[in-house]
Amino acid sequence: MTCGVEILDIQLLREKLLPVFESYGVSCCYLFGSRAGENYYQDSDMDLAVVFDSYSPEKHNLDLEIEIQDTVSEILAPLEVDLLFLQKAPIYLKFTVIKNGKIIYCSNEDFRTDFEDMTVRDYLDFKPVLDMYYQEMAEELMADNDGRV
Repeated sequence: MTCGVEILDIQLLREKLLPVFESYGVSCCYLFGSRAGENYYQDSDMDLAVVFDSYSPEKHNLDLEIEIQDTVSEILAPLEVDLLFLQKAPIYLKFTVIKNGKIIYCSNEDFRTDFEDMTVRDYLDFKPVLDMYYQEMAEELMADNDGRV
């Protein structure tokens, strides 16, 4: 299988990106979004979320995020890549990635499962607030549209 738009083989993707994961200290990487499922187009981008064993906002900043994304984009060209540092993502996005994403790399299973457990716990703690927000937003939209959907 060649690189680019046809790269859906998880093993091949892992092999191509392994040097990047190792050199930047990535503990695990998830493929998420349309390419993690069956409903994607040939020109769909590839969404990747990475988790670091020792994440620190000072070290894992936007400059590093761009550097890693550029490196991954070169390897997977002509595919467009969106990279996410999962530890700094909002809780609902973290939860969505671990719930629906595919693990393409993991160097530390214990760390990954701890991260996932903590994410699920935090999401479930936050979910009632999120549900209330969505309910209020829906009610406002209905009121603004005179009750029409």
